[in-house]
Amino acid sequence: MRNAKGQFSTGNSGKPKGATSKVAGTRKTRIHELLESIEQDHLANDLKKLTPNQRTQLYVALLEFVVPKLNRTERELTEAEELIQMTPEERQREIIRLKNELKNAS
Repeated sequence: MRNAKGQFSTGNSGKPKGATSKVAGTRKTRIHELLESIEQDHLANDLKKLTPNQRTQLYVALLEFVVPKLNRTERELTEAEELIQMTPEERQREIIRLKNELKNAS
């Protein structure tokens, strides 16, 4: 409950740590659905026009909205940098692995 000033009452700290809002949950769901349907949609044609590096960068950027972020300060390279350094075949295998990981998580 909140008082007249909009403050939470004593003993109520508000939203629990790690809880997501309805908007964030909806946004994550929509991006997740986009990533899963990307091969079936007209967007696939646009993505095919991108270079492998551009596609990988876009995919990794969208993944950050679905998969919890890792603490990058503890890593020498971010996942995006690691993907960029991979061969196209390695990148494709990693994308497939990440898609499977997302499917298993939901």
